[in-house]
Amino acid sequence: MTEAKRVYGYFSRPILVGNIFVARVDCKAERKTGRFVIKSFHWEKKAFKNEYHDLVFKKNYRVRSL
Repeated sequence: MTEAKRVYGYFSRPILVGNIFVARVDCKAERKTGRFVIKSFHWEKKAFKNEYHDLVFKKNYRVRSL
């Protein structure tokens, strides 16, 4: 699919809170400069539903590397 037709990006990855899919992120590693760039970020609609809102937005989460 051409870049103009993509909705979420070429290498879009899921963001999970526990086992709940809450967002998508499209990232790129710029190896020459050593930078990690977030090209786009999209929330899923269910992240804003009442039963998920507190879980997603009112807790502090640590980012960990794999």
